Amino acid sequence: MNALSDLAFDQVVKSFNSAPFHPEELLNRDVAERFFASLSTDISESVLAVFIDDDGYFSRLCQSRGIAIKEHCYSYKQLFFEQFIQEVVSSSSNDSELQRINCMADYIHSLRLDSIKPGFPLDSLVVHLPNLSKLQLSFIKSEDHLILN
Repeated sequence: MNALSDLAFDQVVKSFNSAPFHPEELLNRDVAERFFASLSTDISESVLAVFIDDDGYFSRLCQSRGIAIKEHCYSYKQLFFEQFIQEVVSSSSNDSELQRINCMADYIHSLRLDSIKPGFPLDSLVVHLPNLSKLQLSFIKSEDHLILN
């Protein structure tokens, strides 16, 4: 690529979170690979769920957040969103987070919950996960958490 093309490419990568598009539909394979390799791992979950399907990107994203693929036979995108929802459930006590979860609901097939903040609407969460086939829970009561064990 020439200098002007490089500048334009860098600007598209930097502004992706605020002006997302479907890279696989608009970029040839070589440029798309470079795009995903250059893309920040700080993209919002709502943009990730709708616009990114590249497993290589999600592999890098999982690695950057310390998410291991152990015993997971699906895509890195699914693994990332399942881990994200597990973190939301263990750290949030209100249903405002459910709106964030809706955009990624199709990618959730399995949840293993180790803690839930009191007041978190677990029943509402489960209803909004159409592909959930496995939910693993165990409980220990604590002062500020319902610790699942």
